[in-house]
Amino acid sequence: MNNVTPRYVSGIRPTGEIHLGNYLGAVRRWRSLEGVFFVADLHGLGGAVQETAESLSRCGVQNVVVESDHKADILELYHQLSFLTPTVLLGRMTQFKDKSASEMATLSLFAYPVLMAADIFYFGGTHIPVGSDQMQHIEFARDLWDVLRARGSTSFEKPEAVIGDSPRIMSLTDATRKMSKSDPDEMSRINVSDPPDVIRQKVRAAKTSMSMADDTPEANNLRTIYRAVGGTRVHERWPTFKAELVDLLIVELAA
Repeated sequence: MNNVTPRYVSGIRPTGEIHLGNYLGAVRRWRSLEGVFFVADLHGLGGAVQETAESLSRCGVQNVVVESDHKADILELYHQLSFLTPTVLLGRMTQFKDKSASEMATLSLFAYPVLMAADIFYFGGTHIPVGSDQMQHIEFARDLWDVLRARGSTSFEKPEAVIGDSPRIMSLTDATRKMSKSDPDEMSRINVSDPPDVIRQKVRAAKTSMSMADDTPEANNLRTIYRAVGGTRVHERWPTFKAELVDLLIVELAA
């Protein structure tokens, strides 16, 4: 691996417009990486595929592809990998156990790591930018690679995870939940396409108390966003803090 030119591969579900959580959590980092960044529309039914691809391109991400444009090859590889995958390994996946405890478990959820491995191998990924919640799935892909290598049937490079220090951005209206496109409240998120006046409106409306000593999840979420977009000053009042945060966000999202 040391002599291999890094080829970064990562994907995002087709949720449509990229929001600040997506951007700061993953997309901003992708802009400076060489590789393939795909809209993962085979990982669900439907979705705003074209809108998501266009939003990634507007964010400055290069080499944006749509997973289903390569459907036949990826699904064939997925099918082949499924013959080499012990179900006991899939049953140990933390994400599957967590989600199946609160919702109906489906075959697609159970086999999700196999499709993820197929994506990585098909697009030639050597370095995979992921959050810590996906680390187990990369280890699974590496285990599959070992199986393929032992059978003498792989030309792929063994992938490795790249864990960044990307911030976890929460909802502006309820900071106990992640910022999400599925939230019906538009005020809960900042979209990368929001014009300056809308960004200003959403930041101003974000819940804070009168005191800068406010230690609520919402206040701490704003501080996290502030640091993520380059904020360094110490403010004595929320209005001046929010005003600078708005200016920083406008500059960051226009870049």
